[in-house]
Order: sequence, then structure tokens, then C-alpha cells
Amino acid sequence: MIEPEMVFGDIYDDIDLGEQTIKYLTDYALKESKEDLELFATFVDKELLRNLENICLPDFERLPYEDAIKILTKFKEKFEYEVSFGKDLQAEHENYLAAQYFKKPVIFYNYPKSIKPFYMRVNDDNKTGAAMDILAPGI
Repeated sequence: MIEPEMVFGDIYDDIDLGEQTIKYLTDYALKESKEDLELFATFVDKELLRNLENICLPDFERLPYEDAIKILTKFKEKFEYEVSFGKDLQAEHENYLAAQYFKKPVIFYNYPKSIKPFYMRVNDDNKTGAAMDILAPGI
């Protein structure tokens, strides 16, 4: 988990720093630990290297929570957990958006203030908080 904390930054600075950190660390691991990752990919997760390389290539998709809910409610198949504004995204929702819908890492931000910790800054709309989560397909 990465939770950047910084002075004089806003949610977008936080998102930029989170994305840059994950890309840097993933690229470093791919370069410096290639043999270990290949061994792990051989015996544990055959998609590992492809999933890690996918983190380094594209810009991450950036999506407000409210837009994620709109996409999920239009999905034709039924999710096990209900999708509606104010409910936390479940693993099945996050996996669908990252792995199937966008097929790349996704940053969700501006969650309803009621589902995030009290110390997250409340946005000017007074219904969302300046919080973000980063998800990558297969990770």
C-alpha cells in the first residue's frame, strides 16, 4: 500500500506521486530482479511479467469514484455485491474496471466521505473526500 503524504499538495499531486512511485519501483524490480521474477512467473504466476510490464507502459487511467459507479451500473452482468453511490467498491468491481474495462492500472479518487477515514480532506462538494486508490490488473 502506498499512501503518499505531502505538505501543500492536493489530491492530484498525491495521484501523480503515487503513479510515479509505483512505476519507478516496478521498473526497478523488472531490471534488478529479472531472474527472481522469471522464476516466480515459471512456478507461481505465468502472467506476472506481462502484468508488471503493463504497469510501466501506459499512463494510469484516472477515474473519479462517481464515474466508476456509472460504468459499473451499466455492466450487463450482475455483480455479487450491489453497486451504488456511497458503497465501497468491492474486489469484483475493481477487478472488472482494471482488468476488463480499462485493461491497465486505474486510480480511483474522490470517494464518498462516508466510506473513507475521517482525516481525509472533505472536498468542496461536501459529499466526497480527497482519497485515492490505485489498482493494477493481475496484481
